Amino acid sequence: MTDCTYLFLMWKILHVNVFPAPSVNVLMISNFNNARYEIIDIKGAVILQGFVSDKNAIEVSTLDQGSYFVRLQKEDAVAQRTFIKL
Repeated sequence: MTDCTYLFLMWKILHVNVFPAPSVNVLMISNFNNARYEIIDIKGAVILQGFVSDKNAIEVSTLDQGSYFVRLQKEDAVAQRTFIKL
């Protein structure tokens, strides 16, 4: 991996946004489209997984209320963010 590629991946990871916060039905992802995702509970168990839709959205309506992590992976870049489900 070249230095430029590495810097670009780091920039993308740092600029990933997850919203709305808190979330009810849909979790939106910006700056990291077409990524694989995992929704992880506070115990570390993977609750949901799949690919971010073309609309950059993840359906979270079936989750219980609480705090979760969303881990996003695309190529060599991995970003993880926290969100609250109402």
